[in-house]
Amino acid sequence: MFERKSDKAFLFSGLAMLMLAFFCKWTELPTYCFWILLGIAIALKTLFLLSVFRTGFKPNKGFYFILTGVGMMVVSMFFKYFYPIASLGKILFYGAITLKIAGLIMMIMHKRNNVKHNHDG
Repeated sequence: MFERKSDKAFLFSGLAMLMLAFFCKWTELPTYCFWILLGIAIALKTLFLLSVFRTGFKPNKGFYFILTGVGMMVVSMFFKYFYPIASLGKILFYGAITLKIAGLIMMIMHKRNNVKHNHDG
């Protein structure tokens, strides 16, 4: 799926920074720790996406579900922090989680089907 090791490094580094950011938030460390780590995580995930798309990556439907979920998550944060409409923010947030999980399942099933077809043919 990913051609170069640097692609995986961006992905896993970004996920690690995201985990650290939420760990900081849950342990009630200073707020700036969370925002700095979150910014680094977003930057690393953006570099990952840019490097993967440069190599000619062909996304499937699951990828689009995940990408839509990420967009919905950003919009839900807007409604949580800048224009507080609690019910709309929650609907968008849980809808985003649902889309991301569905997309992940679709990607796993797609990969599993490709592996099965490669062994059959």
